[in-house]
Amino acid sequence: LLPFNSSPTTFQIDKYLTPVSTAESQPREAVEAEMEVTDEDVIAKKVVEDIQPTFEVIAEKTVIVTNEEQHVIWEGYGLRLYIPPDSLPEGCSHLELSVNVGLSGEFQLPENAVIVSAVYSFSHHPIESLRQPVTLEMEHCAAASALDNLSVVRANTNSNSFSYVPGGDFTSVKGYAVIKLHSFSRFATFLKKHFRSLLPHSSNEIEYSANIYYTKMLYCHFNFEFFIIQNLSALAKRVEDQISKRVKGNYERGPISNFKFQEDEVSVEIQESCGNGWNMKELTPLEVFKRDVDRFSARKELCTCQVKVWCENEEAPKHLLQRVLIKGAKKQCDFLTVTSPTTCLTKPALPSNTPFSPRSVDTTVFFYVKPKLADLSNELGDLTWSEIKSLAVQLDIDYNELLKIQEQTDQATDRMHQALNIWLKKDPNASWEKVIYALDRVKGKDVLIQTLKEKYLPQSPGLQAGGQ
Repeated sequence: LLPFNSSPTTFQIDKYLTPVSTAESQPREAVEAEMEVTDEDVIAKKVVEDIQPTFEVIAEKTVIVTNEEQHVIWEGYGLRLYIPPDSLPEGCSHLELSVNVGLSGEFQLPENAVIVSAVYSFSHHPIESLRQPVTLEMEHCAAASALDNLSVVRANTNSNSFSYVPGGDFTSVKGYAVIKLHSFSRFATFLKKHFRSLLPHSSNEIEYSANIYYTKMLYCHFNFEFFIIQNLSALAKRVEDQISKRVKGNYERGPISNFKFQEDEVSVEIQESCGNGWNMKELTPLEVFKRDVDRFSARKELCTCQVKVWCENEEAPKHLLQRVLIKGAKKQCDFLTVTSPTTCLTKPALPSNTPFSPRSVDTTVFFYVKPKLADLSNELGDLTWSEIKSLAVQLDIDYNELLKIQEQTDQATDRMHQALNIWLKKDPNASWEKVIYALDRVKGKDVLIQTLKEKYLPQSPGLQAGGQ
């Protein structure tokens, strides 16, 4: 990620973005000609400041463009821009390029069109045509099966009415639309990346993502929020900014799991009855409708499900583990949350007849997508194998997976014991460094090293010297 600076800045970032104009990424000449948008294709009469208030700008930056080759990358908002050398107008040494990113507004789209990208607005001063076309790449959330239905749309700066733009390449860069522009000033200040022109209600044309956020509260109370959004970096950034402002940065982000809707509704399913001193309560309905998620450009509020979790007594176990399922998706999302207070709960200095109220404690939350017990045991290092087996039953994790992990570990340990025994008998002067190297990728290495020290070290002069 390379963010824009708040002040005008020149970017030259060859290592982050390969120019579309290079031989290895350049489409065929016919495709390139089709991608090109000439000055006559688009008209822009006003600058960014004339944007109507119905267009919600979520990010804006200014970049100084020179006559040198430049790569402007704003991955957090799904934008890449390649400016070739000597592209500025005659007699112009630099220009100020303003970029605005928006998601919602009262947009007028062509019939059967659905926005599947953020809206990008460009303007620059002085307003003159460029000598060479610039290459614009815009992130979209269309599925691979829908690429043939994608197009770029444009609008004048003083209008939210969009129309088709000829050209555009949707296959050379995965997840991005690529188009060449001869002039920012004459091109629609808003660049509509992609939309679907056919089958507007198909569940297979757009990719979505489930985003989990956890916010800490006082007295061992905290909230989980599950945002269901179209799979766009700009939308994910909007979610994160929204949460950060609300809780003043006191949050943690879990994994993002991509999926497609199987039906018109998905639901977040989470076990409400925690037991053992932990409680859980729905703060909002745990269901989301596809039609609401798809209308992000007309909605200021994103689709979310909220759950409150709290610990109510000192007998509560150290770790709370909850399974989270996203149901109704074509490919089921499966999360595991592990909540762990890092300090012990203690009774406050209150009269004996006062109900117990835990003090504020630090809490850590781990998130997993399709959790593996090996990963879980790494995070919770104090768990024994018997405790992990118990968790496998509680969390409905495949018990065969656990047995396989344990069997592989035991077999690796046995094989290493046998190999070392044979090796040391043949080479009593084997160095300690060689032994450590042999053990480097074996699970249970520390146990084996301790065994070596106790069992093999007295037998091998080489190990004795190295071990000391």
